Amino acid sequence: MAATTRQLSFLAVLMGVLFFLGACASTKESGDMSLQRKNTEVSDPKWTSFQNVQESFKSIQQSINEKQTVTVEDLEYFGFGPKSNNASKVIYTALQDLFIGTKGDRSRLPKDVEECVEKKGDCYGLVVQLSSLNKEGEEGWFERIIANKKKTRVTGWQFSGVFAIEKRGKEEIVVAAYANKEEANIFKLEDGSDPRERIINTLNIGTIFSGF
Repeated sequence: MAATTRQLSFLAVLMGVLFFLGACASTKESGDMSLQRKNTEVSDPKWTSFQNVQESFKSIQQSINEKQTVTVEDLEYFGFGPKSNNASKVIYTALQDLFIGTKGDRSRLPKDVEECVEKKGDCYGLVVQLSSLNKEGEEGWFERIIANKKKTRVTGWQFSGVFAIEKRGKEEIVVAAYANKEEANIFKLEDGSDPRERIINTLNIGTIFSGF
């Protein structure tokens, strides 16, 4: 009789585990699983697409190439200015390093950037980085929770560019604009795991089972 009771208890536990795993699988397929990793990273909601960014940047480049005066205020209008959360200001030496490295040959600098760098304190750079990335976990429930393995599908776009700016009296003139990274259609898989995830996942499992 005792053996039968133990068998029934084991069978009940096994059925419970199978039911739980089945529920996890079905909720993952429906996209409603709390343990499923899904995240969207947008640097600036203003930019709705890679094409919008690229067209605005090329418009500035064209104006510079046509010898039209482009000011920092113009950059602000387009969303590339120093006040933007996506722009980082760098001094003239760092601007130079972006093109040739710390020990590079200065003769390799683009002429417009070189002329700006020669003005030293009256020259600085503006680095703009924009992106819209969707990250979604591709690993199975067992891999994520038990084996602590993560596989992330990344889609979206990235753009980065550099402006060289000269101080001319009270005005700050954009003398050069170069795109550094242009990735219009990103699709890649990233593998990785974080030891801290195991602790978090253990707590999550405890929370789930506490409801039974």
